Amino acid sequence: MSPSLLSNPSRDPDAIRSVAEAERIDAGVLKRRIRSGSVVIMGRRDRYVGIGKGLRIKVNANLGTSNVRSDPNEEVKKAVVAERCGADTISDLSMGGDIREVRRLIFAHTSVPITTVPIYQAAAEHGIEAMTQGDILGTVRAQAREGVRSSGSCGPTA
Repeated sequence: MSPSLLSNPSRDPDAIRSVAEAERIDAGVLKRRIRSGSVVIMGRRDRYVGIGKGLRIKVNANLGTSNVRSDPNEEVKKAVVAERCGADTISDLSMGGDIREVRRLIFAHTSVPITTVPIYQAAAEHGIEAMTQGDILGTVRAQAREGVRSSGSCGPTA
């Protein structure tokens, strides 16, 4: 699977088949939920995770550096433990140190899909008041090239 912005596991027949089997749901029902926006598929390498309506509950592990504490090896240890303990996805919320290196190391030592909040990295690199729309979009694009499968916001979720 290509890490490009255009890659979409929700359109990949292998991903749909894999998630349908894992979730014990009819592939046609899964496709309809994907089309309606109530289900997404996140993927990494040949590992796929379905998230949304009618699927089992997933575990996401949040980790990341700050401007006060930035030890990439500690974040890798957290990520490895999270995966070993059954996390379905990992969110890198790093805001300090060499954020790209932290994420590169997490990718190198884990196999679950990685998510982020791109505005965190953009704010850390450009300053919250100085960052532009271009900075944010550039961060989203760079993270997609790195293999980040999903990015989110800090807003409420239902």
